[in-house]
Amino acid sequence: MIPPLKLPQRLKRTASLVKWRFWALAAITGVGLVVRAPHISFTSWDYQTFLECWYDALAHHGFSSFAHNFSDYTPPYLYLLYFITKFSFIPGIPKIAAIKSINIVFDLMSAGLSHELVRDRKPDGWAPVGAFAAAFLSPLAVLIGSRWGQCDSVVTALLLAFLLAASREQWTVASLMYGLALSVKLHALFIAPVFLALMIKGAIDFRRACLVPAVYVLTNIPAWLAGRSIRALLGIYVNQTRLYPRLSVNAPNLFEWWGPLPESWGLPVGLVLAGAACVWLAVVASRRVGLRSPALLVLLATASSLIIPFLLPRMHERYFFEACAFSLVLAFFSPRNGWIAAVMQFSTIFACSKALGWGRPIPIGLLAVPVADCAGFMAWQVWNSRVPAVPAMGHNK
Repeated sequence: MIPPLKLPQRLKRTASLVKWRFWALAAITGVGLVVRAPHISFTSWDYQTFLECWYDALAHHGFSSFAHNFSDYTPPYLYLLYFITKFSFIPGIPKIAAIKSINIVFDLMSAGLSHELVRDRKPDGWAPVGAFAAAFLSPLAVLIGSRWGQCDSVVTALLLAFLLAASREQWTVASLMYGLALSVKLHALFIAPVFLALMIKGAIDFRRACLVPAVYVLTNIPAWLAGRSIRALLGIYVNQTRLYPRLSVNAPNLFEWWGPLPESWGLPVGLVLAGAACVWLAVVASRRVGLRSPALLVLLATASSLIIPFLLPRMHERYFFEACAFSLVLAFFSPRNGWIAAVMQFSTIFACSKALGWGRPIPIGLLAVPVADCAGFMAWQVWNSRVPAVPAMGHNK
């Protein structure tokens, strides 16, 4: 008889860990869905004014809706919304739940990508599971996607995919993910310093960088084929900047302290400051050893997604959503930065409290103080960062 195969003790421990990780992730997913359930039925002003109308237009007129200017969003999110309308025949699924399901799916994707980023750096132990739990059970993620109905999780998931691909030196995939993120929301520019630093470093060459505008154009082609003009499609982001001509749309940033000074002064000042910060972050980060490591990439992403919206005018209250997501991952690389994640969760939730149906218990100008502290501390960390290079892990370029 052939004796039974005996696995080494280390392999047994690994198999046991994988098994328990699977069940832990499944349990966390279940808890996350249960936590979101009470918020699904909440109808925010944005849902009543925009999301429901867009859904109805797509449900009643089909793909031909894309020929018309029925939404101020770029096509990629609307394609997802159109896809969701195809399931309207299923009984028992409210329209509002169908719309918010998009956000929940991308919340789950963000959690999975956070798990992978941490696992690449810390493959042993429970840190990856902790990152998954922190991302999926994050109060801000629950409230913004499942209560308010905003789709910030879509662009956040794509940006996390960009960071993961970059940390694995998969430069083509990284460029494609960044292009997709930029096609969904202009928020992707908040971490433009990461992309620029990788270009300066020579990791992303000009040919791969060209994939970003190419993806943006390609995502608009279906809407163009439906009858929308190229000029209208390429001008969506320009039109978005004109919708709310205020220096701060309840964002806890610099312009909550601007006072009565005219917008004609604040707009150029903010653009110059944000542009200078973008260049500074990219140049400083490009000189750091180990820029391609997950830890330093997430550190830079957290810093830039904090600093740039803090300096930019016309920001909305939820525009620190990406910074909150990245700071949660950063806390697992560097526990001393855990306070950044906690402060940003607190500040952003209370900045969004009115839209969430809870009034305005804390003035926005006051909330801008801890956000400024976080932005300054992250700038100092980028300046002083010294992360050792991580050995190649066998991923394809």
